[in-house]
Amino acid sequence: MSPLDTLRIVSQPIAYYPALAKHVGGITTAIFLGQLIYWDGKGESDLGTHKTSEEWEAETGLSYREQTGARKNLRALGLLIETHQRLKHRIYYRLNHEAFNEFLRSLNDSKTEEQDGGEDGESASNDSATPQLPEAQSPNDENAIGEQPETQSGDDAKRNPLIDTKTTTVITTKNTCDSPNRTKYSESFNRFWLAYPNTPRRVAKAKCFDIWKRKKLDDLADELITHVNAMAKTKAWQDGYEPAPLTYLNQDRWEDGLPGPEVVAGRTTQPSGYGVNKQEALEARNREIARMALMGGQNG
Repeated sequence: MSPLDTLRIVSQPIAYYPALAKHVGGITTAIFLGQLIYWDGKGESDLGTHKTSEEWEAETGLSYREQTGARKNLRALGLLIETHQRLKHRIYYRLNHEAFNEFLRSLNDSKTEEQDGGEDGESASNDSATPQLPEAQSPNDENAIGEQPETQSGDDAKRNPLIDTKTTTVITTKNTCDSPNRTKYSESFNRFWLAYPNTPRRVAKAKCFDIWKRKKLDDLADELITHVNAMAKTKAWQDGYEPAPLTYLNQDRWEDGLPGPEVVAGRTTQPSGYGVNKQEALEARNREIARMALMGGQNG
C-alpha cells in the first residue's frame, strides 16, 4: 500500500474558498466557513448542526483555539448563528443566509468597482446577477498530489452545496445607464452593517451610508463595530430595543461608551465603577478632593 493510499484511509480532504480568507479573518476562518456551508441544511434540528469541538477538529484539523478564533470572526460578521443548549451541553451552528448573501453581495460590489476602473468596454456581468463564490480549493483538484479517484461514495456523493461553485467569465459592454444610480458601499461600512443586529429595524442602508460618508466614519469603523458587538450582548438590545442604525449613526451612539458588566444580558452582578461615564468619574473625584480640602481646613 502506497503512502497516499494510507492517507486516504486515515483522513479525507476538505474544500474551502481561498478568496474569502482575507475577507473573513484568515485561512482558519475560511476553512471553518467552508465546513459550515457544507453542513448547511444537513442538521437534525432547525437550530442547525450540533458538533463538539473534537468533531470539528477531526473534520477540519483546526485546534480548539483556532475554532474559537474562527467562530468569533464569523459571529462578528454576522455569518454564524450559535444556539447554546446548556442543559444538554450542546452548541448548534447555523449559517445566517441573509447575512451571507449580503456579504457576498458586498464582495461582488467591491469587485465590480475594481473592474469599472479598468479598460473601457469591459465590466462584470449584469448587476442583477446573483453573486457567486469562486471555485472551492480542494485537494481533490487535478493539481493535487497523486491521482485521485473519479467517483465518490457515502456522504461525499450526496453533497448538495448551498451555492453553485461553477464560475463563468462574462465580458459585456459597460452599461453606463445603471452605474450612476448604483450605491457602492465601502468595505468598512459593509462590516458595520453586517455586525448590526439583523432585525426589522436594520433598514435604510443607503441613507445610513450617506451619514457614514458625511461623518467620515471609515476611520472609526473598528470603534463602531466593537461598540455594536458589545451592545448586542446587552439585555435591552437582545429584547429588541436596539435603535435603528439610522438613529445610531445620526445620534453618535457609539460615543455613549461601552456597557458596564451589570447591563450585559444574563448577568446578575452589581454595578461597578467600570461602567461609569468618564465625566461622572471626574466629577466624583473633584467632589472628593473638595471634601478632603474642606475637612483639612476645619481641622486646622
